[in-house]
Amino acid sequence: MNVPATLAILCTCLLGIALLIPKRTRSLGLPLFAAGLVLLSYFWWQNLHYDKAFDRLPDRASRADIVAGMGAPDRVTDGSISIYGNAKAASELISGCTEELWYVSLLSPEQYAFCLDSSGYCVKKYHYTSY
Repeated sequence: MNVPATLAILCTCLLGIALLIPKRTRSLGLPLFAAGLVLLSYFWWQNLHYDKAFDRLPDRASRADIVAGMGAPDRVTDGSISIYGNAKAASELISGCTEELWYVSLLSPEQYAFCLDSSGYCVKKYHYTSY
């Protein structure tokens, strides 16, 4: 979850609503509110899309199938980097994982990861949440 970005989107919506009240600032309030609403809707849709695509993808999906279902990954690592961006402990390393595709939700505290082997097939997939 990207807290600053989420707060910025919500503040844009609220500021737009506040500027809609006085007549002389409505021309500024409407575009601000609309922009915030569009961004909020897009990232909400993206989160739902990630959930559905993750569930539909089989455990041995190919890299091409993953990208076709989930879209371009937010980051790609060699499988040795943890969810927090630091090196994984030896117990966290997945045998045969040579590439890891990461998908990050902006509005909710969720991340999706796919560990791929050297032939480009998924050996393990994860859905991280902190609810």
